[in-house]
Amino acid sequence: MSIRGNKYPPKPKPRQGRRLYIPGHVDPDVMRETVLAFLAEERRAAEADRAAQAAAGEAYAGIKFDLDLAPGLVPPDPRNAELIRWCRRFDARGLTPRYPGGAHGNLSYRRAPGGAAFVITATQCTFDRDMTEADLVCVEAVDPVAGAVRAVGVRAPSSETLLHAALYAAFPGAHAVVHGHSDLLLAHAGALGLPCTAREVPYGSRELAEAVLAVAGAGPVVIMTGHGFVARGADLDAAGRAVVDLVDRVLGRAKGGRA
Repeated sequence: MSIRGNKYPPKPKPRQGRRLYIPGHVDPDVMRETVLAFLAEERRAAEADRAAQAAAGEAYAGIKFDLDLAPGLVPPDPRNAELIRWCRRFDARGLTPRYPGGAHGNLSYRRAPGGAAFVITATQCTFDRDMTEADLVCVEAVDPVAGAVRAVGVRAPSSETLLHAALYAAFPGAHAVVHGHSDLLLAHAGALGLPCTAREVPYGSRELAEAVLAVAGAGPVVIMTGHGFVARGADLDAAGRAVVDLVDRVLGRAKGGRA
């Protein structure tokens, strides 16, 4: 199945409000408290949605590469479960902000040393307890010049597939790549000595991958200006912990602790 650029998946729909049901013959005071609580919950949910969209910068509009997708599940591998665990951990730490129908972030691991193939999270995938191996995609080949990707899965791979492929090609020792969003890391990048891209460029693009490669030699964790972070490591634990440890350092400083 061949999928052309932005035509898959569709842009996320705006959040739909829930309906409030109140049975008849309810005490007026109880009804008032119920309605107020419901409206407060709706406001909090709407604010969370807006914050997640703002954290991602550019509005999500689907993948930006041509995709040749063969239907099937990713090959059996213990790292599939490990990848899902790290997705859930990033979700719990707020490192992959949610939007209606998905999460702003993507994680992957290289299938074999020196190889080009890697397993990555699908696009518009939520990193919650319902996540399964069906939410993973095996990317078999990437042509960055042509903007073409060949993969196996039941869904399209992440919109940042070109970025992951570029890092694996440039760094043979990298066997895992994690990307997410953290206002803390963006705000403290200078203090932490993290390399940053020179300017903000569109997500999912070849230009973004090139911008990251231009500074990635300075460290395993890179800040993508106006966007988020991307980290590479020898395995998923190394890449994931590099990010979590940095966030904890910032939080420690904020609380008066030592970095």
